[in-house]
Formats: sequence, C-alpha cells, structure tokens
Amino acid sequence: MDIVVTDTNIFIDMIDLDMLGLFFALPFTFHTTDFVVNEFTESYKEQKQAIQKYIDKSILIVKTFSGAEVEEIFQYKTDEPSKLSFTDCSVLLYAQKNGYIILSNDHLLRTKSIERSIRVHGTVFVFDLCVEMNMMTKEEAYQKLYQWMTDNPRAPRKECEKRLHSWYHQSN
Repeated sequence: MDIVVTDTNIFIDMIDLDMLGLFFALPFTFHTTDFVVNEFTESYKEQKQAIQKYIDKSILIVKTFSGAEVEEIFQYKTDEPSKLSFTDCSVLLYAQKNGYIILSNDHLLRTKSIERSIRVHGTVFVFDLCVEMNMMTKEEAYQKLYQWMTDNPRAPRKECEKRLHSWYHQSN
C-alpha cells in the first residue's frame, strides 16, 4: 500500500467538502508531520478535532521530528531560495527521505516535489480516485468538485473543468 504525506491544504479541503471519511477510506497509509497538525491552531479547533480522531485511531500517522531533523529542515529552508514554508519543507523532506507520495495543492511545494522526482497529487486526484473506486457517483463528484472550484480561487481551473465536463456528460 502506498504511503502518502498529506499537507494542510488537503485536510482543509476534505473537511470543507465533508469528505474526510471518504479521504481516509482511500487505499493509502496516511502520514503527515507534526508541523502540519500544529498549523491547526485554536482558530481551527473543529478541523483539528476532525483530524485528531484519525490520529487517535492510528489511521493518520504523525511524524514527530527529532532535534537533528528539525535542524535539517531549518537548514533546507535557509538554503532553498524558494519561499516554501517551514511546514512545506517538513513535508517535502519527510516524503523525499522515505520515498513517499505527497498530497498537496500548494503550487510551490508541488513544483519542488516534481523537481526532486517525488510523486505529488492534489485534491483533483482524490476526486478521481473516489469516482474510479465507486466511492462517489459522478454526480456527487461533480457537485463537490464544483463547490470546491467555486470556493477555492486556487483550484486548478483547467483540470476541474475537464472533470466537470466529463462527469456531467457521463451522468446524463
């Protein structure tokens, strides 16, 4: 079973779309970093509680970094000329060191992952899998993807529109 390291924005999307249960039913072993979990501050208490349930059930494994590993992340962040956040650097280095797949919609993190030959996917991939595995009908996927695209100005419009067009015509 493939191991995926999930970034904050994927969790937020899945929670906002009420798809967290579907997400964690996908055929992956789910990992994230303690820095991702810590991004769910007091103002995101409900989202943190939603994620915490999966951590408590050991469905979501949280990588806690040693002092030396944190120093390595700081060093990478310092040496890397891009504007990757510290949290993104933690996801990138954790996935790279272990040969894991990254799930993120962050454009810069995705670009850096591809440059380092790390497999990376985003929310559209999650929709594709849910439809492919019959976890959602095309009509349900259409509605949720349309909602996501409408609510999220950073959603990849071209990819979303391709799916919307395809699912609309296949469900009618």
